[in-house]
Amino acid sequence: STFASNSQYILCCLGSAIGLGNMLRFPNHCYRYGGFGFLLPYLFAVLLIGVPMLGAETMLGQMTQRSAVKAFSMIRPKLWGLGALVTWAAFMVVSYYNVIMAWSLQYLFYSFQSPLPWGNTTASAKDFFFGTVLRMGGPDGAEVWTLDDGMGPVNWALLLALLAQWSLIFFCIFNLQKTAQWIVLITVPVPLVLIVVMVIYGLTKPGSSQGVMAYINPASNPGAILSLDAWVDASSQIFFGLSLSVGVMI
Repeated sequence: STFASNSQYILCCLGSAIGLGNMLRFPNHCYRYGGFGFLLPYLFAVLLIGVPMLGAETMLGQMTQRSAVKAFSMIRPKLWGLGALVTWAAFMVVSYYNVIMAWSLQYLFYSFQSPLPWGNTTASAKDFFFGTVLRMGGPDGAEVWTLDDGMGPVNWALLLALLAQWSLIFFCIFNLQKTAQWIVLITVPVPLVLIVVMVIYGLTKPGSSQGVMAYINPASNPGAILSLDAWVDASSQIFFGLSLSVGVMI
């Protein structure tokens, strides 16, 4: 089956490639390496790794019109194992991504309370996450149990949120492109609109110009550009940010 239009295909590609790696991991590395100290290696990684690999995976999918296992086996029959490997990698990524999304569903539920239950300090937010969401900690951050003590009791609220998340995924893809191409009309533009709103809101706050300059100023952390860690993290960020090597774009 094919997509109804080129725009729906592009939205599906964007929805597949852009995820938590862009929303969480990229800003964290920018803060760690002082903005430009990570941005420059990242731009090189995009050009030298991201664009060629993303293009190769997309072309392989367009050429074969098959899933990862069948696409690689069409190149050479014994390469079906490579397709199975990237499919397994995609399953592993989705498995822990869904846990994070289950946390998000719980936060969405709690966000309707007033005042917000996680408070307005880092300490209260940490206590809420570990004590209420994960149910690993007691009052004031006191730890109740660790993995050394066993798995602990079943967190039914989190389990129900996880089941809801897997159910949402099933209903989004159970009919492959026929359903996914319509779902992305909402799931892709809405986060982009929210990001634009947050950027505009951030730029209107006091000190925003200093923050932007700290992000793009080469003098903010010149030593990071010469750091091997910055270049390694930038290269690995490409795989997280564009969902490479997991068969998503095939």
